[in-house]
Amino acid sequence: MLRLSLHDYRIVALLGLDKLSLDAFGVIVDTRAGPNLVLRGALAPDWLHLVVTSKEEEQVRLQDSDNARLRACGTVKLWPQTGARIVPVTFLVVEDLLVPVILGNTFIHDNAHASLP
Repeated sequence: MLRLSLHDYRIVALLGLDKLSLDAFGVIVDTRAGPNLVLRGALAPDWLHLVVTSKEEEQVRLQDSDNARLRACGTVKLWPQTGARIVPVTFLVVEDLLVPVILGNTFIHDNAHASLP
């Protein structure tokens, strides 16, 4: 069960492999999550060839809201659009996630200035 708290915000964001081909995704902006996460099953088949794997991801310890371990199977660079800004962002690709995309503190920290008046 997905539990949203005061630290979570549900938004719709556009994501794509580049600035010109974006698809809409339901996204959780989670102020308690560190890295940005994308569900492997949410990636289009032609996006999967861009997933980069390395030993680094295996060492990242991720847990879901029920403290179950999440396994990262690589990283992928996607272009999210939230508002008028489109920037390249690295996401950890995970096998098991209750939502397609989580934008974590790394995204919030790097892009908060774009959402301020």
